[in-house]
Amino acid sequence: MKRRGWLIALCVMALMVGAFYGAASFNARQAAQEQRALLEDAITRALVTCYAVEGRYPSSLAYLKENYGVDVDEEHYAVFFSSFADNVLPSVRVVQRGEGAGA
Repeated sequence: MKRRGWLIALCVMALMVGAFYGAASFNARQAAQEQRALLEDAITRALVTCYAVEGRYPSSLAYLKENYGVDVDEEHYAVFFSSFADNVLPSVRVVQRGEGAGA
């Protein structure tokens, strides 16, 4: 009978640890997704600011970094920047490094 009580307690403890780990993992993924979205928004705001100030969109992300203070943590994020013309808003996509193509 005593052994059964210990087994139940061990199972409950394992479930609690699993639930905690799952919640922590979910929160970490959600925080990373929010950081990615914030970076993408910051780049878009810098693009719009550049257009308002200079009358044209920049042709590269490097220009935004040098002149508008955009800071990309390149260890964690890859930025895909595509410029067509200086009067067309460039396409920007931020991807967290390590994500699959479908993410």
